[in-house]
Amino acid sequence: MTATLTDLTLSAETTSALAKVETLHNALCSVFFERETEVTLLLLGLMAEEHVLLLGPHGTGKTALAAAFYEAIGVPKTDVFSYLLGKFTMPDEIFGPPDLKAMKAGSFERNTTGKLPEATVALLDEIFKSNSAILNALLTILNEKSFDNPRRVSVPLEMVIGLSNELPEDGVNGPLAPLYDRFLFRRWTKYIDRDTSLEALLGDPAPQPKVAVRLTPADVKAVRDSVKLVRLDGPTSVKDDGGNLLNLVQVVVRKLKAGLQNEHGMVISDRRWRKAMKAVQAHAVLHGRAVATLADLSPLAHCLWDEPEDAEIVQQAVDKLADPDASQARKLHAVCVQMLTQIPKGEKDNGVWANKASEACKKVMDVIAEMEKMQGSPVVVELLAKSRGYVEAIKREQAKRFGF
Repeated sequence: MTATLTDLTLSAETTSALAKVETLHNALCSVFFERETEVTLLLLGLMAEEHVLLLGPHGTGKTALAAAFYEAIGVPKTDVFSYLLGKFTMPDEIFGPPDLKAMKAGSFERNTTGKLPEATVALLDEIFKSNSAILNALLTILNEKSFDNPRRVSVPLEMVIGLSNELPEDGVNGPLAPLYDRFLFRRWTKYIDRDTSLEALLGDPAPQPKVAVRLTPADVKAVRDSVKLVRLDGPTSVKDDGGNLLNLVQVVVRKLKAGLQNEHGMVISDRRWRKAMKAVQAHAVLHGRAVATLADLSPLAHCLWDEPEDAEIVQQAVDKLADPDASQARKLHAVCVQMLTQIPKGEKDNGVWANKASEACKKVMDVIAEMEKMQGSPVVVELLAKSRGYVEAIKREQAKRFGF
């Protein structure tokens, strides 16, 4: 009898694994402030066996988060390859030095012990600094999980976390475009936004955040086995122009793909769409579902953009289908931000400042009231916290100006 996902998710092994994954997610989020999305994408990448790219400026904790993540997922240190790349990095440093014994026998082979071709997971920092001597072999390993040494052999690589402070030097369509495309999940990591989060970070004496939770290889395998069995053809509440209900795949093609292409001119390759479905399957399993639903489309917001400025467009398009509350909350939060720009920061006349601040504060409070009527999805909760923080900031400035 062929196993079904329902059988697997009901097993004690899978149920236990999913509980530990959730505990790990919460543990990482508790020490890496405002990095909930990054943590989620790392777990999705692990379970979907796809690569994750974290972009963003220096000092946003990308390397620390990746290191803590790899330490927690049950992979022996000997199977982890970590390297900071540069334009002068030599292939020997990544793929191993020449095997002298083989060279004496007239064959050029590399001794790959402890190098990328023998790693299960890898952390490649400043990945776009790599040179052309490394690029082709790296592409083969990332995409085909193979290495030419000199004959092509399979490698055990399951996941790579790529880190970079910037996009490829010649843009996402330049010479490094194939490497950039190998990363299914992409996230632009920003500095901490909320004062309370920064205060918590500054108050933590630990030089390197760590978590005590550990997954085992059996945990990861149990979830991955379930991911492969998730159905993508489940019914939805979305209708086509003729009033016919669409299944999930039809929603992706007819609504999301068509909208991004027709309204924004964004053309996404068939390969990326196909790989993105693995993200949907992984999200479904991590939320205890055997058949993917509209909510499981949410990871696509981090799979379908190339230029960072397009990320918000994709996010809004995905939210509209996967999480209407989140979509509305983002619009309301934008109103809050717009209201804040109406408060003259450098205004010396306290009376003028107070009138503007009072008007903005009232409108922000009205927006908060609207958000509070929504379901408590993570996005709504996050944007509510930000909006409340704006009110508190206005009150602090008011107290400073008027001495109370």
